[in-house]
Amino acid sequence: MLDARQEDDAYRRVEVITGERRRRRWTSEEKARIVAESFEEGANISEVARRNGVSRGLLTV
Repeated sequence: MLDARQEDDAYRRVEVITGERRRRRWTSEEKARIVAESFEEGANISEVARRNGVSRGLLTV
């Protein structure tokens, strides 16, 4: 069994990530729709990205 304590008897945080993580795949049509939505007048890029599950940086030029 592994000990979570370091030599100075202080505990450190250990995070265990389980499950399968996959990259999301978008069709060309979905990509075009998301980009078009981000170019609409008054669009908030952060909101568009969040709503579509996209990183904000992917919609910023």
